Formats: sequence, structure tokens, C-alpha cells
Amino acid sequence: MEATAAAPPTPIDKSPECRKFCHHGPAWEVVGTKAAELQSASCHCRSALLIVSPDVRPSLSPVSTTQSGAGAFLRGPHTRLIASLNNMSAISATFTNIWNSAALVSPSTGKVGLPSTEDEPLTAKPLTAKLGSETEKCELRIEGMTCGACVESIEGMLREQPGIQSIKVALLAERGVVEYDPNVWDPDKIIGEISDIGFDATLIPPTRTDEVTLRIYGMTCSSCTSTVETQVGAMPGVNSVEVSLATETAKIAFDRALVGPRELVDRIEELGFDAMLSDQNDVTQMRSLTRMKEIQEWRSRFWWSVAFALPVFLISMFWIGRKFYRNAFLALKHKTATMDVLVMLGTSAAYFYSLFAMCFAMFNPDPDFMPFVFFDTSTMLIMFVTLGRYLENSAKGKTSTALTDLMALAPSMATIYTDPACTQEKKIPTELVQVGDIAKIVPGDKVPADGTVLRGTSSIDESAITGEPVPMLKQPGDTVIGGTVNGLGTFDMTVTRAGKDTALSQIVKLVEDAQTSKAPIQAFADRVAGYFVPTVISLALITFIGWMILSSLMSDAALPPMFHHHGASKLAVCLQLCISVVVVACPCALGLSTPTAIMVGTGMGAKNGILIKGGRALEASRSLSRVVLDKTGTVTEGKLTVVGVAWVPADEFGDAEVHLATDVDAAALSGLTADGVTSRAALLAMVSSTEARSEHPLAKAVATWGKTLTA
Repeated sequence: MEATAAAPPTPIDKSPECRKFCHHGPAWEVVGTKAAELQSASCHCRSALLIVSPDVRPSLSPVSTTQSGAGAFLRGPHTRLIASLNNMSAISATFTNIWNSAALVSPSTGKVGLPSTEDEPLTAKPLTAKLGSETEKCELRIEGMTCGACVESIEGMLREQPGIQSIKVALLAERGVVEYDPNVWDPDKIIGEISDIGFDATLIPPTRTDEVTLRIYGMTCSSCTSTVETQVGAMPGVNSVEVSLATETAKIAFDRALVGPRELVDRIEELGFDAMLSDQNDVTQMRSLTRMKEIQEWRSRFWWSVAFALPVFLISMFWIGRKFYRNAFLALKHKTATMDVLVMLGTSAAYFYSLFAMCFAMFNPDPDFMPFVFFDTSTMLIMFVTLGRYLENSAKGKTSTALTDLMALAPSMATIYTDPACTQEKKIPTELVQVGDIAKIVPGDKVPADGTVLRGTSSIDESAITGEPVPMLKQPGDTVIGGTVNGLGTFDMTVTRAGKDTALSQIVKLVEDAQTSKAPIQAFADRVAGYFVPTVISLALITFIGWMILSSLMSDAALPPMFHHHGASKLAVCLQLCISVVVVACPCALGLSTPTAIMVGTGMGAKNGILIKGGRALEASRSLSRVVLDKTGTVTEGKLTVVGVAWVPADEFGDAEVHLATDVDAAALSGLTADGVTSRAALLAMVSSTEARSEHPLAKAVATWGKTLTA
């Protein structure tokens, strides 16, 4: 039958025999101005034609097809669609009488056509084209990974899925970034796939989000929650309000251009309740950075292992080690192998063989028979692996202290003016500071956000951010950086950047991204780690089979001493050798060494004021030959010290030749000054006492030096 053009076609009624193969409702969606459909006598919705070529000249012969079904084909120049959807086939074609372009697209997959000039059968082909041009990205927190094989299992599982553009997983930072086609995937679906293979995944909200969580105190019934939802929801810019009486929290989605968190807090307080910003995101980030959850978990498991190592009970094997067994089962379920599989194989083989040998000895008629068991092997192995996990997570937490130190630079509270005349002050959490606020900075305060000086002057210590050792004088119009420390002056500032947009937050983000980035060598190590576990298991089996064959061929006298232990059978010794191969491979240093080096290197660099942008830059630094330093604060402590003293009479100060004495001892201080009355020691004591009341860095250096000499 020949396909003819229709403009546009109406939905085709599906026959009862066809409905069981097709989705309910229209299976395809017409996009464009004109389209044609291919029908068959047996099933109308079995196949469809798409018009994808614009301005087609009527010089081509019409496209013709045979009956659909087995052996069906399409003739003439056309574009074929490689797709399959519930036993349906779809083909796109050009027509001689179509001048405009149109497309027939699957609403569920958005699959596209591929050009062809040959006769094509009407059967579905495997999907080889990308599913769509749209791409979205989500960032996930993934917990439970212990080695490079875990990373490879996650990346390998998602990488082969249609609609996944790219997947990058950082082991030590426990973060993953997935680029996906939004027509096929969403974050919840990706999280579900990762959870199915034994890892806990949660979505990390975008940095610039218009959602806030508030803690509300004073609510006693559902009427209170309804009042908050109604009144706050009526505010301009508020999109949705969800209040929970049980947790005393409110999750509010709002338009940042129309309303801010402070207005939301003020509105709730006007209703008679106490409200404050929930610092849940920062607390979660801090806990994640310090790995407190993992540290406490593995420390607890290690001490429980020590308690049960001597009295070997069943609980030591299957309660403490249940996480290894659970993760190993989930990994094997999805045809992947991780370090947990090695631990499970080693401990299970030792435990169940010993259990079998013990039961066999109970029914053995020989009273002198002593079975060769090693219950302690399984228990001690779990204890040492648990200790390793505890030390590993402790190291992760210590390497992230640089980030926590940077985050601690920001003050917890800020003082702002609440009226245009700047006469009424109010202390608020720093998280509630917004762009355009006028903040008051008194001596010793930390600057809450980036901004410009509105009025007043002061000196600000910016060493923590810029490395400049000397406080910088700030006057009206000068910029100030959030997290820096004010000196003796008082000034007002206008906030220009707040929250995640401040320079301090950008530095924290830079260091965190650097710790999660992969060096080129790490990508190679991750690929090798994916084959590590199967290789170890293969070597263990080869060891077992090889020793079984050798022990049966060799005489008992020629066998190694381990075969001659009392009660040791050849099977038990060969099994012990097999378990030893598995056990020594459990630390998985191959997958941990590179990410550990990157995290430690970037963390220590940030702690010493050196910001490294990622693993690639860190790896490239090995070939550096020269380093350019912009100021002394980069390579010094940033603290001035007195290195010498010169004694010059006041009337000769301008003309006398100065001789600097770097070695000042008690003998040098015993002499008199130019007036012949005052001793040099007394003069230094007076100078240091005077300078001790000053906050200037030079004065502090003189005061400290004088106090040391006169002590």
C-alpha cells in the first residue's frame, strides 16, 4: 500500500487486538504542519511515517510500503526512525507533495530519525541515537562507597542506560554528578537505581535555590499550622508553604526577587509564633565534611568486634558484619563485585567450613579426632576490616578540616538597620542578611557579607582571605569582604553579595569541588579497580584448585609443614590458602590511594592558603619549574617581628649613622641612654608598655619584643 499525505492526521482508532500492544491514548504526537501515516490492514497503530525534510521538491517518486508485519519494508528515499515502544515500529519518510517540515515524535522518549536511502524493513531496530537534545544535571550525595570498585559499579550501571549523558562519582567526597535526558530520567529515578545496588543516595539541592526551611515554635494544634500556611502563603512572592506540626518546621518556596527569608520570619512572628532559619543544609554539609556519621558508625563496629573477638559468637559474625553481607548481596544481585564481596567470601568460607568440620567431629566415632577449624579467622577479619573502615573515615574527616575552618570564618550574627534613617538596629542570623541591607560593624566584629563602606572608616584584617599581613584602611566607597575582621573603627556598609554569592562561599565551593574532581590518573585507576575483585576471586580459586591438585599428587612427606598440623585435612589447608588470597586483597589500596592523595593535597593546600582548582591541576604541578609569588604574605606567617634595635640620640636622629644591633642581650640593656639617667632597659619597658595599648601591627610587634626582653 502507498503512504499518502494528510494535514494533519486525526488519531487512529485502535483495534482490540492492537490495544494490548500499545499504550492507552495516542502513542505518537504530531509536531509540525503536515504528516502522513502508514496503516495496515491488521493493525492501524502498528507503524507510523514521519516527515522530517523541509522544502522537498516533487522530483522524488512516492514512498511505497508493503503490508506491515513480518517481511514488511519501505521503498524509496526516506528517513528511518530507530526506536521500539511496546511492539510498535516507527519510520520517518519524505514525500513528493510536502513542502513544509513536520515530525512525529514519541511523547515518552522523544526518539529521533536517522537518514537512509536503502529499502528498510518495518521492524524495530536497537536504539543507537541519543534520546534528546535537552540535558539536565543533578548532584547527588552517595554514601556507602568503600573503594574504586564501588565507584565503577555505580558509573558502569548508569553509563549504559539510555538517556544518561555522563556520570562522575567521587569516592572520598561521596558525591556524584549525573547529566541526563529529562524526557527519560529524573533525580528520583536515578536515586532509585543507585539504591538498588546497595548505596544510599540523596539529592543535593542547587546552590541558588528559592526554598527555605524555618523552625517554628509555639504551635499547639492543626489550627496553628493552618494559620501559618494561610497567612504566609498570601504574601507576595510565596509559591507554596508546607508546615509540619510534628517537626515544628515550615518548608517555603518563594521568589527571591519579591520576598526574602527575613520577611518570612517577621511575618510568622507577627502571628504570635517564634521562627528562625533552620540551618539544616549547612549542618548537613558540615557533618558530611567531617564524616561524623561514618566515623561514629565504624568506631562503634570496631569496638564491638573487639568485645566479641575472644568469645566467638554468632552475633559477631552476622550482626557486626551484616552490612558487608547486605552490600555484597546487592552487588552480586546486579552482577557487580565490590570489596564487600571479598569480605563476605572470606569470612563465610572460613566460618561455614569450620561449622561443618565441628559438626562432623561431633558425629565422628574416633574420640581422638580433632577438627581443623578457624572460627577466629572470620571474626578477626571482620574486626580488622571494620577497624580499617573506621580509620579510613577518620582520615576523610581530618582532611576536610580546611573547609570547616573556612566556613567558620563567617560570623553567626549580624547587626542591620531596619529603617531608612538608620536609627533602629536589629541583630539577625547572618544567613538572613540580604542584598541591599545596611549593616553596622563595630570594633572586633566580623564582616557578615561582601559590600561597600557607606560611612565611617576603619582598618580591616583581610589576612584570612587575601593573605595580606597588614590591616587595610577602609573608607566610604571601598569594598569589604565577608569573613574579615574589623579593627578599632566603626562603620556602616551596604551589602552587595550575601549567602552563597560571597567571596568566602565561592572559596569554600572551589575547595570542595577541587576535592571531588578526578585526576587523569584516577580515571585509569578506577577502570582497573573495576576488574580488581573478579581478578582476586579468580586467583583465590586458582590457588585452591592448584593446591588441591598438588597435595593429591605429592607425597605427604613432601608437602609443606602446614599440611602436617594435627587435625589438618588437605581440604582445610587449601581452603585456608584460598581465604588468605581473598583477605590480603580486602584493603583495595588501588582504588583509594589516588582520591586520598587528591583530598589530602587539596585540603592541606587550603589550610595553608593555597587553593588548588582540582585533581588535574594537582597532577600537572609535578612538572612545575618556577613559582611566582605576588606578596610576602603568601610565604610568611603574616606577623611582624622586631629583628634589631639602634640607639640614636634624639637631636642626632636625622643626621647620625644608624648601626643596627641584631643581638640584644642584658649587657647591651644595662647601659644608659643619651640623657645619662635613664637605662636602656627602662626605656624599652616604657616603649613596650605604651605600644601595648595599640592595635597597630607594628605596635604589637614592638610590645611583644619589649615584653620578652624585660621579662
